[in-house]
Amino acid sequence: MWRSPFLLIAIVAGSLLPAGFSFGPSSCAAATPAELDEKAGELLAESEHFVVTSYRGGPHARDTASRCEAICAGLRRDSLGHPEPIVWQSKCRVILHSTRIGYRRATGQGSGQTVGSSVITFRDGRVMQRRIDLLAENVDQALSALPHEMTHVLLADVFPTSPPPKWAEEGLALLSDPVDKRARHARDLRHALQTNTMLPLASFFLDTEYPPTGDRGVFYAQSMSLAGYLVELDSPQRFVEFVELSQDVGHIAALQRVYDIRGLEELESQWLRYAAAKSATRGGAAISR
Repeated sequence: MWRSPFLLIAIVAGSLLPAGFSFGPSSCAAATPAELDEKAGELLAESEHFVVTSYRGGPHARDTASRCEAICAGLRRDSLGHPEPIVWQSKCRVILHSTRIGYRRATGQGSGQTVGSSVITFRDGRVMQRRIDLLAENVDQALSALPHEMTHVLLADVFPTSPPPKWAEEGLALLSDPVDKRARHARDLRHALQTNTMLPLASFFLDTEYPPTGDRGVFYAQSMSLAGYLVELDSPQRFVEFVELSQDVGHIAALQRVYDIRGLEELESQWLRYAAAKSATRGGAAISR
């Protein structure tokens, strides 16, 4: 889930203090420097590109920072086709929340059904802020949304002045989700196919904002399926190239150049056959990359 940067983000004062720290003299006197360093690494850690804040009893901040670096490098290599090292003037903050109340307080009321949220702010074509919030009340599944949100963060580097269409950005991000979440979207797609409630591609390609709330389910399902189809035609990197080219020459010309598809009518016909076949063979269980 990508969210607007114009949110009032509330952070409880003192939440970054590592476990074992207090304003009294006794606890610090009893801890060795090595113990304090280890405790600090549990709650707050900084790596080359990330600053991670966790909570007592939550995922270890140092481990999470290492995971962030690995996911970031993998997505840049496998999805964006840019494996070279990156330099961020402002590191990405990753905040792990122990409760849904705290998560919603930080991310806004619209995040009530989500477990991950990202915010990116721009100035003069440069990314000034990157932030990911994750609901980590279930420690075993705490980082399940990280690849999705990391995709949003990395796409900001590719599209710093003109964001990609929402369907393309969400579609690529959704392909990185866990199997069970993709299965839910696939079931929504199967229902839309059966009830003939798909969103028309003509508006789908042109909309720069999310659709009304009532259309969000089919929007996400359709975005994931369409992105999955185009990725399977070639590769994730070519999909990103297609989206970039679409901003320069329009989506009709970009479809022709990248996929040899002549217009939206031909694309819709091919994709609907693909989507129907996926639903029939997998029962809507998942859409593979």
